[in-house]
Amino acid sequence: MKKQTNHCLNFIKAIACFGILYMHTNYGGMHSSIICCLVRFAVPIFFMISGYYCFNQDRDVMNGKMPKKVIHILKIAVFVWVLYFVWSAIFSKIITGEAIDVIKYSKDLFTLNHLWKFLLLNQTATQGIMWFIFALLYCYLLFWLVNKFNLYKLAYVISAVLIVAHIVVRGLILYTHPEITANQELEQQNVEFFRNFLMMGFPFFMAGNFIHRYEDVIKPKFSNIALLIMIPIGLVISCVERRIVPLELFWGTLLVIFAMFILAIKNPEKKVIPIISKIGAVCATAVYIAHPIVNVIVETIYKKVGIENNKIVQICNPLIVYIIIVICALLVDYLKNKVKKTN
Repeated sequence: MKKQTNHCLNFIKAIACFGILYMHTNYGGMHSSIICCLVRFAVPIFFMISGYYCFNQDRDVMNGKMPKKVIHILKIAVFVWVLYFVWSAIFSKIITGEAIDVIKYSKDLFTLNHLWKFLLLNQTATQGIMWFIFALLYCYLLFWLVNKFNLYKLAYVISAVLIVAHIVVRGLILYTHPEITANQELEQQNVEFFRNFLMMGFPFFMAGNFIHRYEDVIKPKFSNIALLIMIPIGLVISCVERRIVPLELFWGTLLVIFAMFILAIKNPEKKVIPIISKIGAVCATAVYIAHPIVNVIVETIYKKVGIENNKIVQICNPLIVYIIIVICALLVDYLKNKVKKTN
């Protein structure tokens, strides 16, 4: 059976992938900090979407689908790793004049420090965005075990506990040790313990799966109006929380994620703005994979023409990078479909 297209969920994917891009390509400032706070729903919602579509009442059928899903994400992980290794070693030298020491980098990959960070925290020296792809791979593998041995109830409970622990523990650490946020190295180390498959990926993956399992019970309990009201309330709560302690995940974020997701599954045929839904369906993966490279290229062009310090350019930079990738991805999709029709 062909998977039904959820246009509303695709609309959310388009906004979420822009949110991720924005967090990585903005030039800082108060407005950027606020926007980054508002788009904290972006990464968790992609894990939830993956978990939502990993559902079938027949566990044997689901087990049969898992090898294909694991191989698919593994192919993406290998492709992205190779892409950024080549980019860091060769093309970044041509464009920016900077490149990694390939021999030293290759040796560093096999140090104990790097290996444990990679295996347990999904961190790789190749590119920061890689953690999500490997975390998603772990999620599929863990879910495969959950499904095979029918551990759903246990997984749902553990996932809920981990989501709460993520906010509470990280919040307490930063609240009692504010010096961490002022030290980039310490902050990065702290983030790594919470931004991985265990503390973010798998809990939200299973949350999406839980919603699919019980959606017939959940959907009637919330009207569209109530869900639409919950979203801005969650965003305001997130901004208030940010003034207390700057987290990657707020209580308000959970409200936004829940409201957005339920709204999407209640209105699967609602395209909202059709072109945005199309972008979410076609371009989300391309935006995630390509945005660090495109951002470097665009910033290099800014420097060449002497506009890197222009405030308007800096404010618009995330949108410029987003539009470039979206146009390229839509063009590739158009050409692919044209080739299919001719064949």
